Amino acid sequence: MSYLNPKIERRPTGDPRRGDGLFAREKISRGEGIGDTGGDTQVLPKEVVRQLTERQQGWCYEIDDEHEMCPQDLERPSLVWFMNHSCDSNVGSLSDFHRTVAMRDINPGEELTYDYAMTDAGKFDFECSCGKSNCRQRVRGSDWMLPELQEKYRGYFQKNIQEKIDARSRRRSGE
Repeated sequence: MSYLNPKIERRPTGDPRRGDGLFAREKISRGEGIGDTGGDTQVLPKEVVRQLTERQQGWCYEIDDEHEMCPQDLERPSLVWFMNHSCDSNVGSLSDFHRTVAMRDINPGEELTYDYAMTDAGKFDFECSCGKSNCRQRVRGSDWMLPELQEKYRGYFQKNIQEKIDARSRRRSGE
């Protein structure tokens, strides 16, 4: 079963490009668990994911260079899958593929978001609609390589991205 913190609810973002999102009903403290996709997942080869509809592909995220994690039910994913991207996210990973935590205190009414740079290194490129003052304008699968994002999200990257960062660091240092 998947888990979503009971302090969170799904509702419209007010932006048709972003659709529904997850919002705090109560204050969520830094480090508090947000969600766990747990048993609500299936791991699919990327070539299978590419054959899904665009909407179905949007629910999936990379877990290594050859596979993506997707909801069990691609037509009706559980609530935990409704977190949108933001260039100034407030949710990060606990270095695995399932569990997320608050990276800072999140106030009631605030949307819970994560930066796709923390989970995906895929071949995507889209115009961002997060509206944050530090918005990158374009979100790309290579954004995890940006030093400022590596510093900003240190300790909150999903396992596959952290492994890529570590490997690049070892190559640069000559290990």
